[in-house]
Amino acid sequence: MTSFFEHAPEGLVEFVEEKLIPRYASFDKAHRESHAREVIDRALDLASHYEVSEAMVYAAAACHDLGLVAGREIHHLESGRIIRSMKELRRWFSEEQIEFIAQAAEDHRASSDHEPRSIYGRIVAEADRLIVPEQIVRRTIQYGLSHNPELSRPGHWKRTLEHLHEKYDYGGYLKLWIPESPNAAKLEELRQMIADLPSLRRLFNRIYREEVLSPLVCERFRNDPHYRSGHINIVAPAPGTEVLGLHTPEMKAVAKEIARRGDLPEILDDWESDGALSHDERIIWGLTIDYMKCPLEERLERIRGFLPVIDNWAICDTFCCNAKWVKDDSVRPFVLECLKSGQPEFTRRVGLLFLMCHFLSPEHLSRTFSDIDSMKLRAGEPYYVQMGTAWLLATALAKNEEETRRYVSGCTLPEDIIRLYVRKARESRITRQIAPLMRED
Repeated sequence: MTSFFEHAPEGLVEFVEEKLIPRYASFDKAHRESHAREVIDRALDLASHYEVSEAMVYAAAACHDLGLVAGREIHHLESGRIIRSMKELRRWFSEEQIEFIAQAAEDHRASSDHEPRSIYGRIVAEADRLIVPEQIVRRTIQYGLSHNPELSRPGHWKRTLEHLHEKYDYGGYLKLWIPESPNAAKLEELRQMIADLPSLRRLFNRIYREEVLSPLVCERFRNDPHYRSGHINIVAPAPGTEVLGLHTPEMKAVAKEIARRGDLPEILDDWESDGALSHDERIIWGLTIDYMKCPLEERLERIRGFLPVIDNWAICDTFCCNAKWVKDDSVRPFVLECLKSGQPEFTRRVGLLFLMCHFLSPEHLSRTFSDIDSMKLRAGEPYYVQMGTAWLLATALAKNEEETRRYVSGCTLPEDIIRLYVRKARESRITRQIAPLMRED
C-alpha cells in the first residue's frame, strides 16, 4: 500500500482526496468517509496478491459507493454511471480501464445476483465485505437508525437480526471472492455470534445505547474524568451498572418522546425483559411511565414491572418526584403495597417518596403518619429506607409544623430514624429554626 501512494499517478490521490472522498460525508453513518478509506486500504492490500493496476483498484474502491446519492437499492448501478461520466478520470485511465472500474463498482454489492465480471470487481467486492463481527452489527444498527428512524429499539433489534441472518448466516447471500482475504474466518466467527442470541442481544443493546443515547451526553462528562467519577459516585449505581452520564433534562426529553409513541407497550415490554439496562435507561423508563397517558391500573401494572430495576436513590427519586399523574387517594393502596414489610429497600423508598411528594397536605397528613406506623420500622433498617422516612418527616415539618412535631414526639419510630429526621430538619433552610420535636433535650 505504501508503495502505491509513493508512486501513484500524479494528481490521482489529490483528486480522490479532495473531490471524491468528501462526497461520502452526506451518506449514512455506515458509509461515511471512514468506510471509503477502509475499503481503499483493504482493496490495495488484496491487489498486492495479483497482477493488476493498483491505480485502477484505488479508483474503483474510492468510487464504489458514490451512487448512494440515488438511494441504497440502485447505488451500485449509479456508481457505475457516475464513473463512466466522470471526465476527470480520463486524465489517468483509458476508456477500457474506466469500464473495468465502473463494472467493479456495479459488481461490488453483496446481494448481487452474479459474480463480479473481473478481478477488479472481486477485489472491491471483497474489500467492501470487511468482516469484523462487532463492526458489522454496529453498521447494521447505524443503517437502520438512518433509514428507519421511526422504529423503536425492539423494532431495530428485529431488523438487525433479520439482516444478519439474511446476509451473513449459513445460506445467506454474502459471497466471498478472494482466498487471500481473512474474511472467511471472520465470517465463521460472526455466524457463531449470530447463533448465540443472548450474547448478540447484549451487544446490540450496548451499541444501540452508544448510537442513540451517548450523543446526548455533555462534553464535560465525556472529557473530564474528575467530573465523571464524581457524578457516578453521587449516583451510587449498583456494581456493574453502566452510567452513560445523561442529565435529567435530556432524559426527560427522550422519555416524553417515547411516551407518545404508538408502539409504547412493545418498548415497555422490551425494557422489562432486558436485564442489563444502563442507569440512564432505567431513569428514562421510569419517566416514560410517568408521562404515558393511560388508565391508572395500567400505569400501576407497568410500575410493578419497573420496581425490580430500581437499585439506587437517583432512579427512585427521579421517578417518584416526577409522578404528576398522582391526583387522589386512588393511588394509596399501591403506596401501601410498596411500604409492606419485607419489600426491597428501594420499593419501600418508592412508597415513602410517593407519600412525601403527594400526600402531605392537611387532609392527607394523619393518614400518611398512619401509613408510616404500618411499616413497623425497627432500628437498623436499610439506609435508604431510613433516609426516605427522615426526608418525608422533615418535609412534613416544613408544611405542617405542629402536627409533625406532635407525631414524631409520640411515635414509635426507632432512634436512628429520629436522629436522621432531626438532622434533615436542621440542615434545611426552611426548618432550621423550627424545633423538630415537641420537647428537645
